Amino acid sequence: MALSDLKFPFFKTFSFTVLTPIVLFWLSLYALGYPLPGDDDLFFIGAGIHLAETGNFVNPFLSQWAEQTIDRFYVQPPFYSYALALWLQIFSITTRSFLLFQFFCYSSFSIFLALTLRKLKFSPLASWAIILCAALWLLFGGLRQDAFATALLMAGLYYLLTDQVVYYLIGFTILGLSVLSSPVNIAYATPLAWAILIRNFMTQKSSILIRQYVTPRLLMLLSAIVIVFLLFLLSINFELARFFADLGWHSDLRRSPISRIIPNLIFIVTGGYGKITYGGLYIFSIFFAGLLFIKRKTTPKQLYCVLLSLLLAIILGLITYANTLASNINFLLWVSIILTLNKLDLKALHRQILCCIAFLLLLINYSSTLLNLVFVDHRLDPPETIAEIVDYVANNPEKTYFIDGISARYIFDYKLPPRAVSWEFSGEPAMGPPTSLADKSENEVWIISRRQAWHVPELPDYPRLTLLGRRFKSIAAQPHKILLIP
Repeated sequence: MALSDLKFPFFKTFSFTVLTPIVLFWLSLYALGYPLPGDDDLFFIGAGIHLAETGNFVNPFLSQWAEQTIDRFYVQPPFYSYALALWLQIFSITTRSFLLFQFFCYSSFSIFLALTLRKLKFSPLASWAIILCAALWLLFGGLRQDAFATALLMAGLYYLLTDQVVYYLIGFTILGLSVLSSPVNIAYATPLAWAILIRNFMTQKSSILIRQYVTPRLLMLLSAIVIVFLLFLLSINFELARFFADLGWHSDLRRSPISRIIPNLIFIVTGGYGKITYGGLYIFSIFFAGLLFIKRKTTPKQLYCVLLSLLLAIILGLITYANTLASNINFLLWVSIILTLNKLDLKALHRQILCCIAFLLLLINYSSTLLNLVFVDHRLDPPETIAEIVDYVANNPEKTYFIDGISARYIFDYKLPPRAVSWEFSGEPAMGPPTSLADKSENEVWIISRRQAWHVPELPDYPRLTLLGRRFKSIAAQPHKILLIP
């Protein structure tokens, strides 16, 4: 028997051709040390670390930031910190543990995405294109809660799509936990979940009674709300008024008013290379809207339903948190374009041309990420330099150490000194890092990456990335080199 005559059914299954490569894709990035550190890592992981170590919901690294964070951490929804704390108790507090948690989140999001799109009759290529966009979006987001909250969002939507009563309870509960991890997800979960519910109802046999169908699902929704709300109250020790006061204070610092949406859009498009990196995406999106109108008679209704829910998610996302314009919103635009390309009635040649244009625009849109991935020197300081810094900290325990996200990972492996605080959240105004060496007291020591010099003019300048004779002002050539400033 020839080898070609042998049959291996598993190799043709969806699990082997799609799900297994997804896990291997994210596993390879985990092995390479992604995601890279972010400027606000200690803000997002500090409470999880302290919760795992002591059982107290406090972020000690923000003790210099505001009175709202001295003895609790209610400026951020709690569930991400609790999930991270549980993970750290099991897998320990190390860089690899944090990266493994992110790998788990990325893989979960991607698998549930692929399963959802398969159920909606989209091609696996559409799943892979969206996963590529997600990677370019998330890999430089540090250890923020986005990957975890997005994985929960996608899992919740998938369970709703199964249209089984018990899965409605699971789906609604997971969506609620997604919102407890990242509040902006309520803008995405609401229209997408409604679209699924309408789709499920419309696919039922006409003989079923509306009451028979709706009542048990409504009960599952109400049960999920009760479960999520009880978990929420437990996580904040039933201090509801204090939580909303702290979260409202933080929201006032972060949110742009709705009136700033258009000015923010203009600023993003006109600033720097925005006309190229962002303008191309927005023009391409408008072009597809026109193409959908022209092809309206031959376009599947299901695609219109999906795109309408995504459009509502974009609008609600901007209203809820306009600052996501260049991140979450751009990602949703790419999702819309990819799904449209997958289902729109086009000639093969026209589809291929549009796919090539979309891919080129994708590379341009995420050019900053790609430059960091390919051309930036991510090497660390030599081991002896790192050892000198560690020895200095061990020999001077009375000092207060101001540490940024990069030194927290590469110098301390997230086992930070007892009196460590976040450098990025120790300056004025409340959201900013220090802007002068004059802000540093005698008992403070700064351990920060060289690229933080752009915040502090007294620090030695840092080399920027140079490519084809072009020097990029905002991209450090060696972002992981460390400065010790006693």
